This record gives sequence, structure tokens and C-alpha cells, in this order.
Amino acid sequence: MRLAIRKRGLLLGLGIAATAAPSVIYVNMLFGPGARWAAMGALVLALLLNGRLWRKIPGDGMYCRLALLSLAALSALWSSVPHLSGPKAATYALTALAFASAGAAWAQHTRRRDLFAILWPLLALVLFAGIGGLRSGFGTVEMNADISLYRGLSANSNFLALMILTVAPLPLWRLAQRRIGRQRRLFWRAVALILTVLVLMSLSRASLLSLTVLIAAYILGRGFNRLAIAAATLGAVLSLLWLYFPDRAEALTQRYLFKASAQTETLIASRAETWAATLEGARAGGMFGLGFGVSYGFDDYALSASASHYGREKTNSALALIEEVGLTGAALFTGMLLLITRGAVLAVQHARRRSDRVLMALLLGYLAALFTHAQFEAWLLSPGGAATPAFWTALGMTTALAKRIRTRLKPARLSPSVAGAIEAVRARFPQAAVRSNA
Repeated sequence: MRLAIRKRGLLLGLGIAATAAPSVIYVNMLFGPGARWAAMGALVLALLLNGRLWRKIPGDGMYCRLALLSLAALSALWSSVPHLSGPKAATYALTALAFASAGAAWAQHTRRRDLFAILWPLLALVLFAGIGGLRSGFGTVEMNADISLYRGLSANSNFLALMILTVAPLPLWRLAQRRIGRQRRLFWRAVALILTVLVLMSLSRASLLSLTVLIAAYILGRGFNRLAIAAATLGAVLSLLWLYFPDRAEALTQRYLFKASAQTETLIASRAETWAATLEGARAGGMFGLGFGVSYGFDDYALSASASHYGREKTNSALALIEEVGLTGAALFTGMLLLITRGAVLAVQHARRRSDRVLMALLLGYLAALFTHAQFEAWLLSPGGAATPAFWTALGMTTALAKRIRTRLKPARLSPSVAGAIEAVRARFPQAAVRSNA
């Protein structure tokens, strides 16, 4: 049984890593664009053979989830590009269901301490891409005279940072465990340090913001006092930096917030134009959207294995959601997230073990961090998005683990016949009942 679970976990981990592999040089020679679909196909087949593809769907937000995926498929009926919307919606639905079901099955049957072990393949890919580019001329891109972006062996710096964000829960969860050897703790601290240095070198503001959300949720899970102390310490350090080293503080602000040689641009200057176009598309989307995958103003599409040549870069998943499946789809997605959050918060409030509270907080923070990042890169609605499998896997793990924790808190229910027999015995032998209660 344990071997079968680990095999499914390996398939799930490979499916998450295979989605990012085509964007890492050298690795993409072995794992091209077709590898992600081959990995997902193997995962779907394993779920079907074990009867888990549909059985693990139920959970918090189930009806909103299924309604959203159904709406995406039905949007092909009114889409201006139906031969795009239909296949893309079907592929996305299969991706969401497969990874959510696999994540739920993994969370229900594996040990808590191994929950994020599925991220090992992606961690290996991230370390290879990040460290491998240090001695390569390909690894650094000059943005302007003052700013250099580090991308390692990946497609670009934002992609490298997104992979780091996706794999971040693994070292955080390992370090949160009390019973861990000294050597292992040193190893995970080293991994966390390497990932921190790489994401700082990438200068990816979306990933830095998202990692802040993740770490805040992680610290909150370990206790509100810890979060308050961390926030106060950070505020004090920043205040002292501006007070005693204003030039250094100004340079860091310029480097990490503006990425420019002069503060003549706003923080969102690099996204302003694409956000404006996506906002216009969202306004045109109305109640039911223009069709899944459709970009407003783009009606020409030649059917092919990839839709990367179609449409425009949307850079905001929330607006893209309204553009493609309308306000109805946005309401269903919001309802799904709210119901999942509610179930997870209830599990956190009633969890008896400290480790369960930390784990649920980390999972919620993971979902929040990925959703935050998706507001700057619209990968969330793409079946082949770099973090799409990780998002749906985390969603499945969160619902399954929350249900698992809450179920243990409920008293066992007895059948009416058994309950009646117990009451009859108590009525016949009241003295025995009193002694047993005493």
C-alpha cells in the first residue's frame, strides 16, 4: 500500500515538474513540450485504474469547482473562436480534475511530514536552473545600465522566481518539524538560503510579494505572537535602514521596486498597458464571457497543438477570468476559494496538533501566494501554465486534509439498532450504567 502511494506521489511530482521543464535549457532536450502532457496522461491513467479520478473530487467548494469547469466548456457555444475554446476548456478541465484528485488522494493517504515531498522533482529542477546559470553567460540579462536580472538556465527571471515560489513550501515545512536531525535541518536551511538568494537576484517583484504572503501565513500558523514579532522586527530594520543609511535604502528601493535608473515610472509601469487591454476585455466579457481562452479583438486562430501564437499577454488572471467566462465564472471561482478557505480555517481552529495548524496555514498561504502571483502573470487559466498543476494540487490537498482533520473531531455515529440496544441495557441495569459512568 505504501509503495503504491509513493508511486502515485512520484507521478504527481513528475507532472508538476514536467510542466516547467520545457522552459529550462538542457533539460528541455529530454523533456520537451510533449513531456508535460505525457506526464499528465500517465497520472490520469493511474487515477482511472485506481478509481480515484472522480472519487476524490468531493470536498469544500466542489459544486463551484465543477460548475466553473462546466461553464468553461459550455462557453464554446457562444465563443467567437469555438475551435479554440472547446479543446482548451476540455484540456484545462482534465488538468484541474487530475491534479486536484491526485493531490487529495496524496493528502489522505500519506504521512503529514511527507505531504510536500511531491515537490522534490521540481526542487531538483530549480536548483539545476538556478545554480547552473551562475557560471554561464546566459544566466544574466542586462535590463538597463544599472539593473541586471538573473534567470539562470530558465526562460526568464520571472519564470525562475515563479518556480522558486512553487517549490518554497517544501523547505518551509521541513524546517517546521521538530523531530528532524541536525544534518537534515542544516541541509534545508542551506536550500532555503539558496532559494532566497536566487529570487533576490531575479528581481521578480510579483514573486517577492507572493513569497511574503506565503511566509506570513506560515509564521501565523506557528503562532500570532511570532507573526507580530516578525512584523515588528522587519519594520524596525527598515526604519533603521532609512534613518542611518538613506542612500543604501534608496538604492534598494530603486532596485527592487522600480527596476529603473530613475524614479520616473510607477510600480506597475511594466503591466499598465497589458492590464488596460485586459480590463477592456473584461468589460466586454459581461455575464458569461467571450469564450474560454479568447482574447478580446482576436478572432483569427488556426487550430494547432499549441495556442501560444494566439491572442495577447493578459498578465492578470482575475481580469482574464471575467473576459473569458464572465462575471458568472468569476463568482464561481471566488465562491470555490471562499468555501475552501472556510473549511481550512475551521480545521485550523479545531486541530489538536500544532503541526496540523502549521500545515493547514502553510497550504492556505500557498494557495494565496499562487493566486497573488497570478494577478501579475495570467498562467492560472492556462492548461500548460508553469504553476497550474501546483495550484490545483494544492487545492486538492487543502480540501482533503481539512476534511481529514475535521472528521477526526466528530464523534462516531452509531446505527439506530445499536443505540437502541445500548439504551435497553442501561434501562435494564441502571446500577451498572451508574458504575460505568463513575
